[in-house]
Amino acid sequence: MDKAWIEKEMRYWVARAAAMVLSERQFVCLKGLIRTGKWPELDNPVSINDKMRWLMLNHRDERLHQLVDKYRVRDFVRERIGHTYLTELYDVYENVRDINFNALPERFILKTNHASGWNVVCLDKNQFDARRARNQLNKWMNRDYWDHTREWAYKGVPRRILWEQFLYDPEQGGLPRDYKIHCFHGEPKFIQVFEDMDSDLKRNLYDCEWNQSPITEGLPECKQPIEKPKKLQEMLWVARKLSEGLPYVRVDLYYVREQIYFGEMTIYHDSANSRYKTREMEKEIGNWLDLEEIGR
Repeated sequence: MDKAWIEKEMRYWVARAAAMVLSERQFVCLKGLIRTGKWPELDNPVSINDKMRWLMLNHRDERLHQLVDKYRVRDFVRERIGHTYLTELYDVYENVRDINFNALPERFILKTNHASGWNVVCLDKNQFDARRARNQLNKWMNRDYWDHTREWAYKGVPRRILWEQFLYDPEQGGLPRDYKIHCFHGEPKFIQVFEDMDSDLKRNLYDCEWNQSPITEGLPECKQPIEKPKKLQEMLWVARKLSEGLPYVRVDLYYVREQIYFGEMTIYHDSANSRYKTREMEKEIGNWLDLEEIGR
């Protein structure tokens, strides 16, 4: 067992224990204090983090369960924009024992559908530990993501494992860049671009005209500016169509060989605990999210 894995397991069990003894509001506030150093203001939320926490505790739109479910969201995407942007789905497993790792290709990805970041990525099967992957997947399949996060959209999502098309980007020498488009009331406002997803994660932020955004968070920036995608306007169209009718959603897309692929939809960006450079910046972004539109 490596140190990083042990630390993740410890964080899970500490959060799980806290979630069992605290109310949802207490848990969300305590997590916000630990992550950002500020006690959340939920009675009169102004900042983007506080408004997103309010959504987490109060916005009970049943559609959200489908949107965070990496399996059922595919139907939502087909209904809104067709199947063109979906990756191939090769198989769906309801039990880890049904996965034949020997039959999988040299590069592959297995995603749990009911959580954020619970994925197994294999870039080189010669270096892949199938036993460890099986154990990890079993742990994830026995956990409800809501139990230790109190992110309501994930509560009770039926658990599956997806074997999807592996997107390899030769320019990156591995996983492709991840374009995370933040949408407020159906309108894209800014884009995070993540690269080195499988090694030393970095990101840049841009507005929708591809100017460097003044919004900053706590991750290291890419060494070089990222070239504007030729199909940026189409990417924004995809995000706009998928976010229509939602107060906030982050639409994650990949762009490989001038082809746009849908990744996922995120309802609570960074679990509503992003570290912005200034409090004023956090409030300015919060202005884009109007809670009055959803009955606050």
